[in-house]
Amino acid sequence: SGGDAGSVTLNTNTGVITLNSSTITAAGGLGNGTGDQGAGATIRVEDAVVLASGAASIDTGATAGDIVFENTINGGQDLTLTAGTGSLTFTGAVGAATSGELGAILINSANQTLASSTIEAASLVQSAGTLTTLTDNVTTTDAAGVNLTSTDIRLDGLTIDTTTGNGVVRMNGDTRLDGTVTITRGTGAVTFTGTLDSQASEGNNLTIDGANGATIAFEDNVGAGTNARLGAVTIATATGVTVSDTKSFNAASFEQQAGSGATVFGGTLNTSGQIGGIPNNANGIDITTTGTVQFKDTVTTTGSGAVAISNAGTLTIDNGATFNLAGAFDQSGGGSVSLGANITTADAAIGFTNAITLTNGVTLGTGAGAGTVTLGNTIDSDATARALTITAGTGDVVFQSGAHAGTTTSTSALASLTVSGANITLRDVTTAGAQSYTAA
Repeated sequence: SGGDAGSVTLNTNTGVITLNSSTITAAGGLGNGTGDQGAGATIRVEDAVVLASGAASIDTGATAGDIVFENTINGGQDLTLTAGTGSLTFTGAVGAATSGELGAILINSANQTLASSTIEAASLVQSAGTLTTLTDNVTTTDAAGVNLTSTDIRLDGLTIDTTTGNGVVRMNGDTRLDGTVTITRGTGAVTFTGTLDSQASEGNNLTIDGANGATIAFEDNVGAGTNARLGAVTIATATGVTVSDTKSFNAASFEQQAGSGATVFGGTLNTSGQIGGIPNNANGIDITTTGTVQFKDTVTTTGSGAVAISNAGTLTIDNGATFNLAGAFDQSGGGSVSLGANITTADAAIGFTNAITLTNGVTLGTGAGAGTVTLGNTIDSDATARALTITAGTGDVVFQSGAHAGTTTSTSALASLTVSGANITLRDVTTAGAQSYTAA
């Protein structure tokens, strides 16, 4: 085996260490080339660092050997850091001085990485690690943005801003929000490849904003850990929002304020409250998009949360994607609806503004109380006749002008129609089987 490295400590009388195309190494030796590498040693930089010219590299090898910056780092050059199984610590601000923003920061490897202050750089990229913790704001200016690969990632109440340069934000690991987190980007994609949770019982909020947002992808479960439900999740805009198939999404509320492309929930969606704000938004789920919306599995709200969906493209509720809601359901936006599952509210209204095609037998129910069901456009079967049941308790059932049922084409007849409510307003109906109407 190779020999162990000796530790390196940099400290000057001036309080500033200037690096000019510098390489600092405390890696263990490789022996005759066939044995194990010797242990790396700690490199400790006690004074402020200025990267004056040329890229800098600090390397403790593939084995243990920490890299510790005890003060600030500034300068417009690239910085490459390799700590192997050792840890990496940024104690002071990185790139915060006037014109002090760093170039590309590349962390090849580190067991634990801790940034205790702000980071401003062209990009922040980590290739390997066990635990990475960011405790203050990160700002980048290059398309590489913020791209972290670590087994676990902790975001402790901060803003990640990649707007300049339209950088990506990519968390390649299980991520935990230890405080409220805001991601502000231009056209860069935002991706969480692992689980995304709040610190237990804190319900920390996640906001993804920026005027020209690109795609957002949640590739694993969100808020599904023990007491790890997220707080309010707010998306300003996106060219697509995807929760991967079979992956659940659990938050206090979910709001997409604008978007295009496809918004897809591949697994269950569960919210526990209302969006709130001024004026108050009583929805637990509120989606506005010029694109399409699809729910592939069960949707549940508690805490009196309603659901509002404004879709210019098609809204698809897959067969079996039952909605169990503690508040109202409202669809608008001009896009058609493909409906294959029941919608049930707790004495709250159900409303569809646009045309519905049934892909399965469906029940729309508002409970025993005064929840009115309103259909604003045609409701037809797909090529197979489908049964429709509407129960409105002490509320009304209203087929508005033009809201004919099963009449659009020769193959759109309903299998049957069963309606009950206080008052029923009906339009033309065509069914292959029975029709039943019960009014108070």
